[in-house]
Amino acid sequence: MTPTVPAACSLHKTHAPRPVVVELHHVLPRAWQHAFPAPAALPAGAVAGHDADGSLWDARTVPICPTAHRSVHAALVAMVRGHPHVGSPRERKVAGLALSRALEAGVTVEMLLAAHQYGEA
Repeated sequence: MTPTVPAACSLHKTHAPRPVVVELHHVLPRAWQHAFPAPAALPAGAVAGHDADGSLWDARTVPICPTAHRSVHAALVAMVRGHPHVGSPRERKVAGLALSRALEAGVTVEMLLAAHQYGEA
């Protein structure tokens, strides 16, 4: 389950209706971190951590509303599949950050596709 926090959504400045919870979205998908071994050197700024499924080599999160969370994953899936214009500019920025951090760790789009790791959740 995605952790929730009493914070403001960092992507959507206005909400109607107002979200009851804000989720902590792992910028680099947890599934990718479990599918691929930790790089020899962690990406710049990466903070190692753990989740219910094991170790994470980049546990950094951003607080976002549930709608933004799903939209970021939709944008990420589209990017991995070669369609970079899905979602709002802010949602695409977070999705693009996931790909940048993956590439910095040595995980390529080709590797993600071969492993059927598209970034759904």
